Amino acid sequence: GWVLSGDESEGDGLFAEHVPTWPHEEEARSTLKQYTPVISVMGATHAGKSTLIDALCSQCATQSRDPAPEVALSGCNDPTTANVSTHSATIGQQRVRFLDFEGLDAGDQLPLNVKEALFGLTDPEITHLAQRRRCLVSQYLPKLAYVLSDIVVYVSLEAWASDVRAQKLRDYSTVASSAVRSAGKPFLLLIRNCVGVGSSAAEWEAVRDIRRTTTAFFDANGIRHEAAPPGDDDPLLSLFSGVLCVNVPDRGWGDSYFAQQIHALAQLIARLLEKRLSA
Repeated sequence: GWVLSGDESEGDGLFAEHVPTWPHEEEARSTLKQYTPVISVMGATHAGKSTLIDALCSQCATQSRDPAPEVALSGCNDPTTANVSTHSATIGQQRVRFLDFEGLDAGDQLPLNVKEALFGLTDPEITHLAQRRRCLVSQYLPKLAYVLSDIVVYVSLEAWASDVRAQKLRDYSTVASSAVRSAGKPFLLLIRNCVGVGSSAAEWEAVRDIRRTTTAFFDANGIRHEAAPPGDDDPLLSLFSGVLCVNVPDRGWGDSYFAQQIHALAQLIARLLEKRLSA
C-alpha cells in the first residue's frame, strides 16, 4: 500500500514501492553493479532546477563530480538549460546521473545557445521553429524523463495547496505517461523551492518535516493516501512507485537552513535508491 511509515526526520517516511523482480539472482547482481541510477529534474523555467542539482552535487567529494550545471544569473530572463544536460555525482555511496531538463513551459524566451543556432534566419522562420520546438519540449521531454528515470524530481515555486501547482503536476503526469507502455514506475519527489523558514524553531521544524509536508499536500488536493492501493483514488498515485514532498528554504533566510535541507534531501535520495536497487 501507500502508507507513510518510519521516522520522517531521518528520511525514512516513504511510501511502499513495487520494483519488478529479476528472473535470475546472479544476473541481477551483475546488472546492478554496472547500473547508474538516473534522476531527472523537471519543472518550469526558472524554478531553480539547475541550482538544486548544483547544491546536491556539492554534497559530493570534489573529485567525484562533474562540472557544475549552468545556472541563471540574477536578473536574466533567458533560460540557461536547453534540451537536457547531464551531471554525474555520488549520492551516499551510489554513483548517479542527474538529467537537468529544460523548463517544461519552454519559457517565453529561447535558451541562449538555441538563439545563437538560429542566427541569420528571418523573424517569421524563427517564430515558426520556436513554436515547433516548444511543442516538442513540452510533449516529449516529460516522456523521456518518465521512461529513463529511477527518480523524477519535480521543482516548483507554488505553495503546496496551490491550484496552479496541482494542475501543472497533473498535466505533467498525463503527458509523461501517455502512450508509454513498458516503462517501470519512477519515484516522484515534489520540491517546493524558495520556501520561507519563519522566525521560530517550531516553524523551521514544520518546514523540514517531509512526512508532514507530504500529508499536507495530499490533504490539500483531496488525495486519500492512507492504506490506499495505487490507482484507487488518484491518477497521480498510479503513475509513480511512490511520492514524497520536500521544502527547500529560500537562501535569503540563511545558508545554514538551505544547507541542512539539501543534506536531508541528499540522504533521502540515497535511501530511495538503496531501497529501489536492493528490492
